[in-house]
Amino acid sequence: MMFRPTTALLLPSFVLLFILTGPTPGFAQDQGEKLYKERCSMCHAPPKPEEKTEKQWPKVIEQMAANAQLNAREKESVLKYLVEHARHEAVEARLAAEKKLFEEKCSLCHSLDRVYVVKLTAEAMDHVVKRMRLRAPDWITPEQARKILEFMKTDPHERRKRQAVEGGPEVLFRERCTACHDLERVFLEADKPGAKDWMHIVKEMQEKAPEWVTPDEAQKIIAYLQTLKSAK
Repeated sequence: MMFRPTTALLLPSFVLLFILTGPTPGFAQDQGEKLYKERCSMCHAPPKPEEKTEKQWPKVIEQMAANAQLNAREKESVLKYLVEHARHEAVEARLAAEKKLFEEKCSLCHSLDRVYVVKLTAEAMDHVVKRMRLRAPDWITPEQARKILEFMKTDPHERRKRQAVEGGPEVLFRERCTACHDLERVFLEADKPGAKDWMHIVKEMQEKAPEWVTPDEAQKIIAYLQTLKSAK
C-alpha cells in the first residue's frame, strides 16, 4: 500500500518554504497597495503613485510613516509599491520641457495662474488650446499645441493655494481677479459709458472657480466694482 502524506504533514513544509523564500512579488505589491490606500486615507485622499518620481516617494513615506502607523516592514512594502508605479525621470524631463513651452507661449496673452485656479475638464482644455492656436497660428504650431495640451492634462504642480485676504474690497478684488487676467480689462470696461452688469460678470467668474472665489467674496467684489465710475 502506497503511503500518501497528509495535509498535516505537508503544512509545516509549506510554511517553512514560505518563510525561506518570502511572499511572491505579486503578493508584496498587492499588500503594499492595500496598506497605502487604507493607512494614508485616514488623514487625506492618497495621491496617485505617478504624481511623484521614484526619488520623491522615499522622503514622503519617511515623513508620513508615523502618522500612517506603518512599521518597518509595512513601510518597505508601501514604498516598493509606490516606486514601481511612480513617474519616471524621463517623464519628469518631458514635463519640464512642456512646462517651459507652456509658459513661453501662453504667458503672451494672459496670466498663467488661471491654469492652476480654474479647473477644466479634458474636453474644455482641448477647446481652449484649439481656440488659442486659431487666434495665433504663427505663434503656436500644431506640435507645440499638442505638447501644451499634454502638459495641462498631466500637470504635476500644485494649484495656487487659496489664502484669506487681509484688507478691504479693493484688495480682495485685486487678489482674486488677477489670478486669471490683468486688471486693465476691468478698468477699460468700467470706463465705457452705460451701466455695467457686474453681478453677471462676477457670478460667471465665480462659477468657473468656486474654490477660488466664495459667494461672500463675490458679493464684496461686485459691491466694489459698482463704485467704479466711467471717466466719460
